[in-house]
Amino acid sequence: MDYSGFYPDETISSFLTRHIKFGAYPHSRVTQKMLWGNDNYQINTSFPSLIPWVSDNFEICTSKIVDTHTCINYFRPFISPMKYCQVKQSLAAGDTEFVHKW
Repeated sequence: MDYSGFYPDETISSFLTRHIKFGAYPHSRVTQKMLWGNDNYQINTSFPSLIPWVSDNFEICTSKIVDTHTCINYFRPFISPMKYCQVKQSLAAGDTEFVHKW
C-alpha cells in the first residue's frame, strides 16, 4: 500500500495522521518531530498549518491542497470574496492563526 500521496477526497488531517501512524518511530510525538521538526502542531483540525510542508515534500501545489483537501470551499458562501481569498492565502502559507476567526 502506498502511503505517500493523498487518496481522492482525503482531508489533509487524514493525510498527516496516516503519515504519523505509519511512521517507523515508537511514539507519535517522535514521528512528528522527525517529519516536520516539531511535535506541537495541531493535526486534527480543519485547517492545519502544515500545508507548506506537504507541498514541499510531496511536490503538490499549495492551492491544490487547499482547494481539494480542506473544507474551505464549504465556507465560501458565508464569507466575502475578499476574505475567502485571504483565508486561502493564509492556509497556503501555513499561517492559520486567524483562519477560524475569519
